[in-house]
Amino acid sequence: MSGRYLEGKNQYLVKLEGVNYRDQAENLRQAELLVESCDRLALEPGEFHVSDLIGMTVILQAEQAVLGTVSDVFTMGHDMLEVVVLETAEIAETAEAAASTLAVDDESQALTAEAITAAALTVAAVPHASMRTKAVQKLKRQAQKKAKKSAQKKAPKTLLIPFVEEIVPVVDIDSGRIEITPPPGLIDL
Repeated sequence: MSGRYLEGKNQYLVKLEGVNYRDQAENLRQAELLVESCDRLALEPGEFHVSDLIGMTVILQAEQAVLGTVSDVFTMGHDMLEVVVLETAEIAETAEAAASTLAVDDESQALTAEAITAAALTVAAVPHASMRTKAVQKLKRQAQKKAKKSAQKKAPKTLLIPFVEEIVPVVDIDSGRIEITPPPGLIDL
């Protein structure tokens, strides 16, 4: 394997042994190239390996409040930290706990205890056994559709934070924390 750094593009061009044609290279799209930690490039002050940043806790420096966790780093002219906002994770956990109970309100698309009782009474009032079976099957399908809708989670809220020293003044790899000083409106989007 050989390669070189492309100045201005913040990318490496790599030549892999046995990959000599474009179609061979295209077959490797989305493949991960892993490097042992002892073989990683040496860093200059203020530089970080992406793998060290993923999973770090992001703190709002002024309030010393946890904003979330770094889930990815993107290069878009300059690096951007993708942060999964903690508040969303807490809301999702609360929603899961509520959905697991029987008495969930209609707003969450699940059946309440009253709806189940009403459905049972409706089925019991159907005169013929074959019709009762069809009514039960219909109610099961409706319940499954509602349960499926309530089980679909919303994607967690994420923010892209410019990874520049003015906004990210503290990166402490050893303690696993990043402190940010976002400009007004950045985290309110």
